[in-house]
Amino acid sequence: GNEYEEQGHKCLGEALEPNINPNNSRNITFTRYRERGNIPEKIYEIDPVSFAVHLTIIQSELYINLHPSVLLSPAADKSGAEMIENRYNKMILFVVHEILKFKSNKERAKVITYFIIIAHNLLELNNFHSVTEIIGGLSHFLVDRLQRAWKYVNTNQKEAFQCLTAVCSPLKGFEKLRILENLAEVPMLQSFSVLSHDIFMINEQNETIGLGDCLNMENLVVLGNSIRKFRSTKFTPYPFIPDSPMYEYLSNIPTYEESELEAMCTRK
Repeated sequence: GNEYEEQGHKCLGEALEPNINPNNSRNITFTRYRERGNIPEKIYEIDPVSFAVHLTIIQSELYINLHPSVLLSPAADKSGAEMIENRYNKMILFVVHEILKFKSNKERAKVITYFIIIAHNLLELNNFHSVTEIIGGLSHFLVDRLQRAWKYVNTNQKEAFQCLTAVCSPLKGFEKLRILENLAEVPMLQSFSVLSHDIFMINEQNETIGLGDCLNMENLVVLGNSIRKFRSTKFTPYPFIPDSPMYEYLSNIPTYEESELEAMCTRK
């Protein structure tokens, strides 16, 4: 059906306006599968709001467990950061798998559309990190080359995907994504890619101590802003109570290899 096509989308020009209200998350309702039985077998039959909410809950927990020392020292314990990066890569390939596991181009198109809607929902929730995960999966070369499937995706949803892809672009130091993050209020989840980019630029490319042993105040200000934003993310949780089946489902997504996904892509 057209239920996903009719939900609409927010294009880049609108998304850049300062109208993202994190308090809306308190009024969001979503399907609780412990009250309805098992999670649907076909992913596009899962409530996309519930999907986005639970991705946000899980990512928020990972951020809460990430020690601020990762922002201060290259020698700090990186285990928390590695968990976030591993989850990021795992989620991208999960999106690819869920699209490729269907043989029908029409069903593949339904899954593509479904994930576009989830990415939009995540943007509404100020969960910028998970937006980049979903768009990373949709932009993966194994999905990009499914031209026959993309033909069945509604034009409006294709435009929404293009806008979201532009938002997540790493060009100019993630300029567009950074604009959205600066406009957003808590609760919010920064993109770890943006955070890692800033820390790399400060710790690796620009030393804090400048010429003549003078402090590089510009870099210290950038570092201070990163720490302040990170702390506000850690200590302002989302007001969601998780639904056990959805939480377990998204916490335990399988690990896939690109080689097996490429075999699925060529399957007739």
